[in-house]
Amino acid sequence: MAQLTGGDSYEGITTIPNDAQKYGPWAGRIIVGDDHHGYPITAIDTNGIAVPYFLGIGGEDIRVIPADQNFFGVDDNEILWGAPAAQFQGLEGEILVASEEDGSLNCVRWNGSSFDVYLLAEIPNGWEAVNFAPAGVTSVAPASYLRLDGSVADDGQLIAPTSNTWLLASGPAPVVFDNPGQTNTLAHFTGPGTNILTLSAFDGQYMEYSNITIQVVRNQAPSVNAGSNQIISITNATLTNVVSDDGWPSNVLDLSWSVLGKPPGASVHFGWTSLSTNSTAVNGTNSASFSTSGQYVLLLTADDGQATNNAEVTITVQAPSLILTPVYGWPTYIPVPPRTHPQSLVRFWRARPFPGSTFLFKNFWRGGGPHDYKKNDATLDAFGNFAFGATGRAAGFPLSLLQTVADMLHPSWANDPINTADIDSGFHAIDNNGTLSTKVSVLISSPQ
Repeated sequence: MAQLTGGDSYEGITTIPNDAQKYGPWAGRIIVGDDHHGYPITAIDTNGIAVPYFLGIGGEDIRVIPADQNFFGVDDNEILWGAPAAQFQGLEGEILVASEEDGSLNCVRWNGSSFDVYLLAEIPNGWEAVNFAPAGVTSVAPASYLRLDGSVADDGQLIAPTSNTWLLASGPAPVVFDNPGQTNTLAHFTGPGTNILTLSAFDGQYMEYSNITIQVVRNQAPSVNAGSNQIISITNATLTNVVSDDGWPSNVLDLSWSVLGKPPGASVHFGWTSLSTNSTAVNGTNSASFSTSGQYVLLLTADDGQATNNAEVTITVQAPSLILTPVYGWPTYIPVPPRTHPQSLVRFWRARPFPGSTFLFKNFWRGGGPHDYKKNDATLDAFGNFAFGATGRAAGFPLSLLQTVADMLHPSWANDPINTADIDSGFHAIDNNGTLSTKVSVLISSPQ
C-alpha cells in the first residue's frame, strides 16, 4: 500500500519488468501517471515508497510495448485509433505513455542517467485508453497532420508579442493550419510530397522568418498479379506471384494463397500458403495440386503491414480425354461357313493372278454368287467382307480397287464404315506370299 501525493488526477498504471539496465530506477516498479503535463509520473517499489518523476508529459495510460501486436487507442471524442505491429518494430520493450491533455503518444527511454522522451504520434483529441493486441484492425489510415512547435524571441520593442504567421511556401497540395497565428499549432496535409512551411514574425519594424521541410508519405497498397487463367488436363499447376510495393511502412511483404471457389468436395494443396520477405518486389512461383477436375478460383494476397491488395486466378482442371480413330483391327471371332476357311479361298485366288481374273473375281463375289455368304446366313456378313479383302489381295488387286468393286456389287452399302473396316482387315490379314496371319487363324478356329 502506498500513499500518493503531488498529483492531480491519477490515471494510467502498469508494472515495469525488473531490468535495471534497460529501465533504470523504474525497473520492477509500479508506474502511475496523471492527467496533466505539470504533474509527475510516479514509481512505486515493493515497500510502497513512491518517487515522482517530472517528464513534462501526461500519463493517461502507460504500456510496455510488446512484440508482434497491433496498437489500439480510444480518444475522448469516441474515435478508435490503431496502428499495425510493423510500425513498432525496434521499439519492443519500450515504455509508451499516452497523454489526454495534448493527444501525444510518447516513448520513454532510460539513457543510463535520465529518462528521454520521444514523440511518436499525436491526435487532435486527448487519449482515454491505449492497449496492444495480437489481432484486430488490419489497416489503419495514416495521420495527415503534424504538430508544429515553433518559437520566436524578440526584444519586446514596438509590438509585443510579435505578430507570427505560419504559411505554405511550397508544396504539391494545400496545407491547413489550425491557428496559423500561433507558433505551436497543427498542420493538416491534403496530399503526399515535399512541403516547405514558413514561420514568420513581425515586431512592427522588422520581419524574420524560418523554414521547415516536411516530407509527407502516403503508403500505397501493394500491386498484385496472380498470373493468367489456366486450363490444364493434369492435376498440377504452376502459379505465378508478381508483387511490388513502395516499401512503406516497413519494407516487409507478406504473401498468402487461399481458395475462393472449388468443386464440391474438392481440395487444393499449395506448395506454400504464406511467405514473408524483406523486399519491395517479389517475382516467383508456387505450385498447386487439385484433387479432381472442375473450376478453381485462387486468391493471392499481399500485405505490407498497413495495406493489403489481392488478385484472383482461375484454374480449370479438365479430365484427360482421348480421340480414337479406327485402324486395322482384328475381329474377336470370325464366323465361317461349314467346310470353308479363308486360307483355302486365299490359295484359290492366289492361283488366278490379276488382271486376267478380274471379271471372274467380280462374278464370284456378286450378290447371289458363290461367295455371297450372307445370302443364306446373315451372321456370315463379316466373314464375307473379310474374305473379300483377303482374297482380293491374293488375286493382286489394290485395296482402293477392292473398295470400289464392293460399292459396285452392293450399292446400298456403299461406303458403309463397318463393311469397309472388315474389308480392310481382310486385306491386311495376309502377307505378300498369300499366307493368312497366324493370329487370324487362331481367332477363326477358336471362337471367344
